[in-house]
Amino acid sequence: MSEKSRILIIDDLADNISMLRPLLKRDYEVIAAESGEEGLNLARAQQPDIILLDLKMPGMDGLDVLRRLRADKSTRDILVIMHTSNDDQTMTHTAIEEGAIDYVVRSGDTHLLLAKLKQYVEQIIIPRKHGAPSVPEMPVSLGRKRVFLSYSSKDAAFAAHLKGVIEEMGYEAWIDHSHIKAGAVWLRSIEEGLKTCSGMVLIMSQPAMASHFVTAEYLAIIRMKKPLIPVLFAPCEIPIVLEIIHRIDYYGNPLNAIEELRRSLKEQIG
Repeated sequence: MSEKSRILIIDDLADNISMLRPLLKRDYEVIAAESGEEGLNLARAQQPDIILLDLKMPGMDGLDVLRRLRADKSTRDILVIMHTSNDDQTMTHTAIEEGAIDYVVRSGDTHLLLAKLKQYVEQIIIPRKHGAPSVPEMPVSLGRKRVFLSYSSKDAAFAAHLKGVIEEMGYEAWIDHSHIKAGAVWLRSIEEGLKTCSGMVLIMSQPAMASHFVTAEYLAIIRMKKPLIPVLFAPCEIPIVLEIIHRIDYYGNPLNAIEELRRSLKEQIG
């Protein structure tokens, strides 16, 4: 990277900051704060590209900091990743709904955190700095409620099957995301597209759960507090944020699963 992206660490424990700083400083400019109040002041003054925000802190905790960042015009567009030892599923949901772009549970293995930072820098931060083009216009739904289908390309045949089920019920199934290109404005494009949708059906498989793109899609729908209907298509590791959401088990019972999908669409999307 020719110009280093700036990362602000907000954590009340100096040991956590000391552990992260040497891992990040080769690729990023790193600044740090040991309290929520100091972190807010640094965010306003230094305008970091990404904030790594701890959850449990004395005084102003991470959620309070997150809410204030989102309420302040000067900081509301800064990407915030919750980086905490708290793996509570409800708290994960709350943080995403309050505006965090991701939630990474702290562990001895920092590869996941570093991979996510690289992803967000390449897909969002660098394009921002180079004047990324405006978000492409989303196709307009003609009177029908739109359901977004999130899936891995490896599950495209099953996605096409679910598209038929969804459209039989009178919804528009948005399955073709091909006009949205990965990279420069991809994440913003997806979020703009999701604003036109009434909910999402998420096809769960190992390739889907490993996909940064699928992850960004379901995290965005959670932030928007819109219905999310996961369908388990194949065995996979369930992300923490999805563990508390009821899943339709197509893998274990395909016949009943389709009927359950129809009921869920009717109940949750109307």
